[in-house]
Amino acid sequence: MTSKIVYPGGDDDWGRVFDLILATAKYWRGRTRLAAESVRRGNDNSLLPVAMPDPDGWSEGTLEWTGDDYFEDLLESPNGQTIATHMSGSGLYPEFVKGALGADIESAIWSLMEKKNPDVDDISDDGSAYQWVIEEAEGFLNDFSSFTIDGVVQHIEKMERTER
Repeated sequence: MTSKIVYPGGDDDWGRVFDLILATAKYWRGRTRLAAESVRRGNDNSLLPVAMPDPDGWSEGTLEWTGDDYFEDLLESPNGQTIATHMSGSGLYPEFVKGALGADIESAIWSLMEKKNPDVDDISDDGSAYQWVIEEAEGFLNDFSSFTIDGVVQHIEKMERTER
């Protein structure tokens, strides 16, 4: 007899997920904006994270993330780390904020899943539990995509004072 998966819900402690999102928003405020730049070295084509110059030319330096920037724009930007592509002719590829944060959120949600289902690996052979985790993580990121970075911080801090 197989057990049925019990999914985390509104009564569970989702605090770790919100903490991860809040920490990301706070970490990037005031830090250099990065862009992905194509670089060719010999037969190797890489996409590398580089500091984003001011496109309007108002300053000689680089742009920084401000609280008025949209969280979605931050999510779609490189985080400064690179990943080897392991493909012939392709060297490095930048890791994006969304990918790194999404993986951390998935891990936090999976922990909630394991608390409710200690044997989740045995009862979810078809991968449905992990697919649910991925969709939930994506949902959290989408929920905050239209917020500014300051809006994310304010919203989650307000939740901490009231709901959490």
